[in-house]
Amino acid sequence: MKWINKLRRDHRGSGIITVLVAVVFVMMLGTVLLFTSYTGLLVKVSERKSETSFYSAETAMDQIRAGVQQAVTNTISSAYSSVLVNYSKYVLEYNNDKPAGYATLDDYMEGKFRDTFAAMLSSWKYDADGRLPLFNSGAAAGTYSVAGLRSFLAADLAPETVLNPDSTGAEKSVGVLKTDAAAHTITLKDITVHYTHNGYETNLSSDIRIALPPFSYTALEYSLSNLNRLSMVADGQLTQTAGGAITASGDIYAGSAVFSTNGNTLNYHDGTFVCRGDLAVSTGAAFSTAGAQQDTQLWAGGITVGAQGKATLAGSVNVADDLTLAGSGAAVTLGGTGTDDAYTGFGYLDDSANISGSTGIAGSDAAAANTSSAILVNGRGTTLNMAQLETLTLAGSGFVNAGGSGGYQNAQYIAMGQSVATRSDQLAYLAPVSCLPYPTNPYYNADNTDLTPDAAALAAIRDKIATLSAADDYRFYQYVDGVKAMYSSQTKLVYFFVTFNSTARANAFFAGYFGQNSDTVVNYLDSYLQSYSAAQVVFSRGDTYSADNGKLGLLTAGDTQMQKRTATYGTTFRRLYTKLSATASLSEAEINAGLTPYRYLVNTAAVDELPDGVTDFTEDGGETSETNPAKGRVVKGDYAVNAGETARLIICSGSVTVNADFSGTILAGGSVDLKAGISYSPEVSAVLQQAKNGTRRLVDYIAVGSGTGGKGSTSGSTSAWSVDELVTYQNWKKF
Repeated sequence: MKWINKLRRDHRGSGIITVLVAVVFVMMLGTVLLFTSYTGLLVKVSERKSETSFYSAETAMDQIRAGVQQAVTNTISSAYSSVLVNYSKYVLEYNNDKPAGYATLDDYMEGKFRDTFAAMLSSWKYDADGRLPLFNSGAAAGTYSVAGLRSFLAADLAPETVLNPDSTGAEKSVGVLKTDAAAHTITLKDITVHYTHNGYETNLSSDIRIALPPFSYTALEYSLSNLNRLSMVADGQLTQTAGGAITASGDIYAGSAVFSTNGNTLNYHDGTFVCRGDLAVSTGAAFSTAGAQQDTQLWAGGITVGAQGKATLAGSVNVADDLTLAGSGAAVTLGGTGTDDAYTGFGYLDDSANISGSTGIAGSDAAAANTSSAILVNGRGTTLNMAQLETLTLAGSGFVNAGGSGGYQNAQYIAMGQSVATRSDQLAYLAPVSCLPYPTNPYYNADNTDLTPDAAALAAIRDKIATLSAADDYRFYQYVDGVKAMYSSQTKLVYFFVTFNSTARANAFFAGYFGQNSDTVVNYLDSYLQSYSAAQVVFSRGDTYSADNGKLGLLTAGDTQMQKRTATYGTTFRRLYTKLSATASLSEAEINAGLTPYRYLVNTAAVDELPDGVTDFTEDGGETSETNPAKGRVVKGDYAVNAGETARLIICSGSVTVNADFSGTILAGGSVDLKAGISYSPEVSAVLQQAKNGTRRLVDYIAVGSGTGGKGSTSGSTSAWSVDELVTYQNWKKF
């Protein structure tokens, strides 16, 4: 035990032990610190790589959203242009049909814009070759294309990214597309980005919602920018006296149009052609809108196709009075390969305004006949082809013209029961001979004295017709309300016609007459109509002819909403032939003054102050030369456009002859003779505002506004959209 006590009292070597213990502790602490630092380093490296992976996945998602924004941006531009081009058409649709669900025109235009946007977006394709649509169609409708989304990824991200992986990790081909009509949204559901880099994975998922954009438009009556679409104004007559087959495009106005030189054809497309008066084609000439875009429109006071003339009218054709096949061999084709081709004769025959007691519709009112739209065949061997026409609308009926220049006493116009009629049909409206005091109708009076009976004698004839209507074969005479007698001093003939006090009774009369005398009517028709085919859908005030397997029949009028259907066409036509705008306002003073597009667009007082001849306008206002050509011309007098013409805008107080193809705008106070083609130019409004002659500016010779103000009234403001607001994330998550 002594040695133990001795050791307790002996402290030699304890320092070494303490040092060793301390060293071991420090080593253990260092090891722990080293391990902790290493672990922290590994964590930071892992976090950095994980963060890099996340940001790469987020970048991929942002690239997809940016691609969708690109699609939306491109589609908005196309949809907005489409709606503006069809603005007048949509105004007519709204005013005529009053579609349900739209309280105002602005609501309807916004609906059209959103519908157009959605349709164009559904067919939008990313690549130039059109291989990668964003949305699918056909059997896969209601889905979006994952391959289309992949097209938006950058090259450095695409190889390591799987979009919308399935349970095996393979990329799905489609995703779900949800449309919310009430909220005006389209949503690409559950877009998933699975990104892998150096063994690190990140999964992001989100919906991308597309809000259908709103629409607003500043409606000016006319602005300088509209001139870019206008190729010609002819305040007088438009003709084509040479050139063979030529082409005209862009908006055109003419006071009247005559094409009557054999071998010439004017092919029109891409715009609105407004002819205030009659558009006449004859003598082997032709006018055509075949092959035109569906938004091509033709407005005319009337259309007459004479001997050997040919008219091929596709697109939207709107006529105030009649389409008349007036000469032997005339040929008319209505409709083309488009699906929206329509012919609208909007001159409405209003019974209440045209009944004159027992004298029948219109009486001696020639104005009623001249504003009642029908299709009349007055030439032999003619062709009327409407097989490709989707919709035929005729708001009036044909008239027997028994007065005026023919030398008849008490000129009369007798309303018929047909909206499509031939000259031979007029025989149906001759009063039956058995009820007349003469042996024939018409009756020839060799003494050349007026044999027109008085009112009492006409009443007696009417009573005999009423008695005749009791017989089974003549019951259609029950619809007759009066008799008219007309005498021609030139032919020494007196005619007796039956009359009606409503179009419904006139329709019923001819339907009954045709039923009893169809073979006779068809035989007469054959001498006038060499070929006939009916339209697919017909809305008419009177009866029309139908064609079934080559057999001609009668299609009875059945549209009771004709006045409502065509109510706004007359107003629109007046606006177009006055101010070239379907929505322009017209004051009584402007209407009474007979304002025309030339006088509306041109500052005529400024033109009158110029010297006779041509005043050239260049970009710098200096003299014209090869390096400084004329960009505009103001002509006091007549002018000829020849080869090498450099001007893009020609304002001419007189008439213009176009001898060489011209691209730009011609504003003529007289007539225009097209011997070569004409088209609009997008340079016109810029030239107008830039070109000068010394201190005089070309724009000073135009009377309308600049596009930011102008003569028109404004409603709304120019549309502007933020794609960041239209294309947004929803339900974002990381997993």
